[in-house]
Amino acid sequence: MLADEKRDYAVGYGRPPRHTRFEKGRSGNPKGRPSGAKNLSTLFIEALNETVIIAENGGRRVSASTLKGVYHVEAAA
Repeated sequence: MLADEKRDYAVGYGRPPRHTRFEKGRSGNPKGRPSGAKNLSTLFIEALNETVIIAENGGRRVSASTLKGVYHVEAAA
């Protein structure tokens, strides 16, 4: 915009000039978050649900989730 033209709106903090604003219908983050991205809590839950093999005193092996394995080891201690 030229300096000679009159603006019918204020330009300042939080009010950029109209020619630099996003177009209607266009996002400010066009690529966005990838669809396969996982957050920390999801990764933590998946790790706890993985299957592990626990060897008991008699040599017997038990297959259980990581969370159950932690409880089993703590109970044996």
